[in-house]
This record gives sequence, structure tokens and C-alpha cells, in this order.
Amino acid sequence: MFLRVEKLTRRKRSPDYLRYVIPVALVVLLLPAFFFWEDVYYSLAGDAAERLEKRAAHYETILSSENPDKLYDFIEDARRLADIVERENPGSAMTAYYRGLFDFYELTLRLELSAITALELAGRGFLPESRPGDYSGRSIEALAADTAFSIRRALAMDPQLRTRGRAALILVLSEMLATARTDPILEDYLKEADGQSPLLAGVRIWVTLTLKALRGDSEGLERMLPDLKKPGQPMVLTGLDLDFFRAYAAFRGRNYLRALQLIREIKGKAGLTRGQRIEVARMEGEIFLAQNVKETAIKYFQEGYQLSDRLDPLIQERLLELNAL
Repeated sequence: MFLRVEKLTRRKRSPDYLRYVIPVALVVLLLPAFFFWEDVYYSLAGDAAERLEKRAAHYETILSSENPDKLYDFIEDARRLADIVERENPGSAMTAYYRGLFDFYELTLRLELSAITALELAGRGFLPESRPGDYSGRSIEALAADTAFSIRRALAMDPQLRTRGRAALILVLSEMLATARTDPILEDYLKEADGQSPLLAGVRIWVTLTLKALRGDSEGLERMLPDLKKPGQPMVLTGLDLDFFRAYAAFRGRNYLRALQLIREIKGKAGLTRGQRIEVARMEGEIFLAQNVKETAIKYFQEGYQLSDRLDPLIQERLLELNAL
């Protein structure tokens, strides 16, 4: 009896290198998705430009209910989305506008656009200081310059931009903060400015007050004051605040007699704070200095300097220029 012996064959093994090549290939294929997951996500999730528009509309609805940190995170996320949309469509005016819009939102988040800061800028030329917080590393001036660049780019690509009213207001604010501009072209943009939302309405009042005062436009300032006295305005202004704006506008317009009259009227009012008395003395000095009456100017500057406990930097600068310290 014979046993049938079958020839045994060994299964062919895969080359060893395939065990390494396949995982490496998968890593290489998935690596771009890891770094550019947002691009992939928004490409699959629908129209990224439409999502950007919705986020812009949503931001102002959450202003009063979210803390600054969450608002800033929202802005940063929206800016990343704007970058993605811009890479997909670099020639879009609306994308450039939204890039500027979210930089503008950061500006309004970091700055206190109030009567106090408007008076500081109109009277002393001091830009508002940034609120403390973990914001982008850009200074206020650099952020404002980037905002203005994006908005100008949007308007250059599409002069009939459907959000032109908002763009005009953003441009005026950002140019004033970036370069301290007060030239007539900003007045033209201001005429187009949209102040429909509460945020924009407050910005428009702040910009208009400071620009009118800095340009010495007393007549334009007087025309807007009745509306500012109506109840429900987004910026709280006292009668004394408005008197200071009038005095600043008269001074910048070189109507020194009127400016001195207004300042003296303020000086005669009861209940002035120490800061207001310092500002009155400083303005008296500025008015006389502008007319080259140096001895009288020095007297008022020294009065204000003493009231400030010798700490007011602007008055100190004037006294040093006049060799009176």
C-alpha cells in the first residue's frame, strides 16, 4: 500500500517593506487634512462665504450677552474663515470687506468709545488706550491700519459695495485711529455712514463728535447737537460734555474769542471735577499761546499744572517748550 504524498508549497510572503510603506503613505495622505482641516471642513459643509456673512450678522446680536474673551474667540474664528474664503476667491470685494469688518469688531472690543475718550481725542489729541486682555499682538494703530487697508481694498474692487454705508463708517474710524487724519475726505465718507445697529450708532456719534471738533467745524457740530440730546442715544453725554466739544471746535477753527468765552462759561459752573478744572486751565493757556500771548499762557498752564499735582504730561510739555519749568 502506497501513501500519496502531495507536494507542500509555502505561501509567498509579502515583502517586508510593504509593512512600512502603507502606514507611511496613509500618514502622508492624512497630514494635509490635519493641518488644513478647516479648509476641508468648510468645503464640505457648504458655502463658506455664506457662513462668513451669517457670522458677521450674528456677532452684534451677542455683544450684550457674551464676555469679551468669548467675543474675541468668535472674532478670531471668523477671521480664520475669512482667510479660507479669501484663498478660494482672492478677488472678492465682500471677502475683503468682511476681513476689515472683523478687525473693526476687535477695535470696538478693545477700545472704550465713550464721551470720555471722545473728549480726550478732541481736546488733547490722545487716542483711546486698549483695554487689558489677551488680544492679537497688533497695536491699536496697526490694527486700525489693517482695518482701513481691507475696507479700502473692498471699495476699490467694488465701489457700489452693498455694505458701502457700513464700510464708510468703519473707514472713518480706522483712518482716525491709524493716522490721526481729519481731512475733508473723511467728512464725505461720514455722510454715507450707516448707523443702523446700536454698535454702529455709537461709533457714528463718537466719530462725528471728534471729527467735527478736530476740524474746527462749529456749525456742523451745532447741527448735530439737538439729536444728541434726545433720550435713548447710545452714548451718554452731559451738557458740560457738549460745552467742551463746542470750545474745542471753536479753538480748532481759530475762533479764539469764542473758544475763550465758552471755556470761561465752563469755568464759572459749580461742581466741576478736578480733572475738568485742570482742562479749563490748560485750554485757557492754549488759547493765549495760539495768539502768542506767552506770559498769560504760562500763568494758566502753571495753574493747571499745580492743580494736577505737577503730573499732567501735556501741560508739562507746554511749560518745557516755554522754558517755564
